[in-house]
Amino acid sequence: MAPTRSRSRRRRAWSLVSLATTALLTMVPVASADTHNAVAEGEPRIYALLTDRTVELTEPGEEKPLTELLAQARSGPRTDPDPGAGARAVPGAAASTGRDDMAGYECREQATAFTGQGWGKSRFVTCQAHDLTVAKIECWLLWCRVTGTAKVEVADIQRTRNGARQIDVVQVLDNWRLDGDIAAMPLSSEVTCTAGQGFGPCKVRDGHGGPQTQTVGEWAAEGLTSRYFSFTLPEAGGLGQALISYADLAWHFWLPVGGVPGAERADGPNSSVRCDSASYIIKTWAGAGCVFPWVTETLEISATDYPESAAHILRAQHQPEETFPPAPGKKIPGAPGTAPLHRVADENTIDQHRNVSIAACLEWFPNYAHEGLDCDEYPFASTLEGADKSHKNYSVDPIPDTDNRGAGGKMSAFYTGRRILGSDFTHDPFYVDVTAR
Repeated sequence: MAPTRSRSRRRRAWSLVSLATTALLTMVPVASADTHNAVAEGEPRIYALLTDRTVELTEPGEEKPLTELLAQARSGPRTDPDPGAGARAVPGAAASTGRDDMAGYECREQATAFTGQGWGKSRFVTCQAHDLTVAKIECWLLWCRVTGTAKVEVADIQRTRNGARQIDVVQVLDNWRLDGDIAAMPLSSEVTCTAGQGFGPCKVRDGHGGPQTQTVGEWAAEGLTSRYFSFTLPEAGGLGQALISYADLAWHFWLPVGGVPGAERADGPNSSVRCDSASYIIKTWAGAGCVFPWVTETLEISATDYPESAAHILRAQHQPEETFPPAPGKKIPGAPGTAPLHRVADENTIDQHRNVSIAACLEWFPNYAHEGLDCDEYPFASTLEGADKSHKNYSVDPIPDTDNRGAGGKMSAFYTGRRILGSDFTHDPFYVDVTAR
């Protein structure tokens, strides 16, 4: 047996990181014993590999130098090559969720969940999906092999709400697949909320935050695992009268190695969230709240409930040449798949738009008021695209007041309930769609 070497000659831990949104790779040594002694006694050096690529066990006789093994790991197929195609069947009773709710399987059925900020189901619920592989590598001098792997499917479901400047994240880990000698490998997980410069900071709510570390075997034994994270984003530093604040949510996994400071992390892409205390919303039932501003929602107007308003919107969006005031080359935005509308909350601007539209109604339909009709305008006066003297890319049409005001109430409820801001240099986009019911 080789003589014992002093602790001062311990081999320094090393790590290699190749991390990007589409490929993350972390390798750190796991063994905390004296590496020189291990080699001298014929014991392997042990390393851990964290990647979003598929890694298979090394067959006997297929050992490779470490550099070749790493190159193979980098070039392997992603563990999520066809998002959604491999989604597992779920009970019929759980096959759908509400507008502002989401299940882990639902997240993973969406291809966009695997890229960037993820999939936005609504302004109040989004998600990011990713697959991870943990691999154990043993090396004898120049030759290395993969002796254990663990694969897991992950979905981070992010929620906001009206009534509080609060952000909640549920991280779901499911479908663990272990192969070989991997169960004792430690793995840590965390979700963070980082306020933008000058905002916040984010605060962990009621202790629902911080990392969790377990061995891979312990994680897998739990089966379907859900961890809950909750944060608040205070008004401090908020922009304008609406006290608008921004923050980024991100997931993190890493391989904590005993005695190695600053263990390398696998960090997911940021998902942006915004909180506000806009006076024109907090004075309503909605209060203060948060949304995912990168999700553009659609105001739906029922052709059954508001037939005249719906007919006017459809004509303006799809047959602008047949609307008033007439203008060559007229284009009116707002339909899904085209340019969106943008809310404006400033009453002076809204009044200016209404004055222009009323003038157009009086010009083209001079007796409309005597007939008990309202001057309906599209785009709405409460949008940046509303009627303006500088252009004629708008439409006016006299319609019954009950229809017009009913649709207007629907629009106001949409603005409030979906936190569509229109002030402090923030004019949220949205679409308008006519539905049969």
